Amino acid sequence: MKKNKNAIGLFLLICIISLSAYSAEDCKFTEAGFFSGIWDGLVIVFTLIGKLFSFDIEVFAKQNSGSEYWAGCFFGVIVFCGSIFLIYDA
Repeated sequence: MKKNKNAIGLFLLICIISLSAYSAEDCKFTEAGFFSGIWDGLVIVFTLIGKLFSFDIEVFAKQNSGSEYWAGCFFGVIVFCGSIFLIYDA
């Protein structure tokens, strides 16, 4: 059972890393909204790691819709952290 959890965790990690190529500055919309905030919250750990090695990466969208964007970002961080805790029981 532990091998299955490790395999699932590794698979999810690979998927999130491969999808994290999207950054907030690549957004073609005028304002980043709730769903952009969710995505930025989901990939924030990988964005922060990338920010350590490159100064071209923005952690948050500069042009956002305000509270909607931040609510989505908070929700994305909670979902990301919750999935980590569900995979690896403390």
